[in-house]
Amino acid sequence: SHIVHTKMCMQDYLCPNNTISIEEAKFLFQLRTRMLDIKMNYKGMFAEKELMCPLCNLEQDSQPHILICENLRIEGEIVEKLPFYDDLFSEDLDAKVNISRIIRKRFLRRKEFERQVR
Repeated sequence: SHIVHTKMCMQDYLCPNNTISIEEAKFLFQLRTRMLDIKMNYKGMFAEKELMCPLCNLEQDSQPHILICENLRIEGEIVEKLPFYDDLFSEDLDAKVNISRIIRKRFLRRKEFERQVR
């Protein structure tokens, strides 16, 4: 899951002529730079036993886990085939946007669950 740069240029999702909103571009940037507020992105701040997903406690709390965590599935959500997490790092803008939107929905759902628990 690494970004491979073949030339120096602005990433397509950050260009003004694309079809995504500024908020979507910011979120995609957070995902690609692993700066999303997920424990494994900041694992130095947590003890090893605190790195598990706070919702299912079955896997480590990571960006790829957001895609598959059963507790984040939205009732009635129809996803024929989950995209690959590594699509975030591809050169295909549509693939990057698609996976980013799915992760964003689930991440926002997670934040709502966390607010309810507090």
